[in-house]
Amino acid sequence: MAIKAVIFDMDGVIINSEELWDVVMIQLLEKYGAKHNQETKDVCMGKSMHEAAVVIKEMHNLNVDTNAFSEEKQNIALNLYNDKLDFMPGFLSLFESLKNRRVKMCVATGSDKILMDAVDKKLNITDLFYGNVIFNQPHIKSKPAPDLFLAAASKLGVKPEECVVIEDSPLGVEGALAAGMKCVGLVGSTTAENLKKADLIINNLEEINHSVIGLLGLI
Repeated sequence: MAIKAVIFDMDGVIINSEELWDVVMIQLLEKYGAKHNQETKDVCMGKSMHEAAVVIKEMHNLNVDTNAFSEEKQNIALNLYNDKLDFMPGFLSLFESLKNRRVKMCVATGSDKILMDAVDKKLNITDLFYGNVIFNQPHIKSKPAPDLFLAAASKLGVKPEECVVIEDSPLGVEGALAAGMKCVGLVGSTTAENLKKADLIINNLEEINHSVIGLLGLI
């Protein structure tokens, strides 16, 4: 079946927030006498703010209120978003290429509304995607559940098998495949090995060139 839509994860795919989250976690865990590492990052990628706070507390055996920890984490992130948030290299050119091919596009992110609002304030993602953005909400299960991606397909009016997802997290890849979609794994936030379940693995968005788009059935 021909591909009619591309669904983008946001953090680490559209925007450079994953590298900012590394700074957040280094600062925050240092305060509690712990160290940020790749294992913590891999487990938390794709989760909501609260879910990630629960996981981090358990992994590092932190004696701190979950809500307070989550809010502290969020406040550090919001300051960094305001100062340093930007588009990932290659995203805007890929977006325009797909737009010119009249491919439907949507964002499916585990970010909470307050973070989504901060992203929009800086980069106007929701306007760029004509309102086609699905973010973390109480009635939508987080990745690796397929809910975010299925909601994105529904919003675009396409079948799951007509979608390709671009993801940078193992949980996101699992969610995309569980939704019955093809998935491109973007290396950067984690290793190619951790993304090996994806249908295609790329090292940067510039690699999604004419030939790759052709392989995915977009031309």
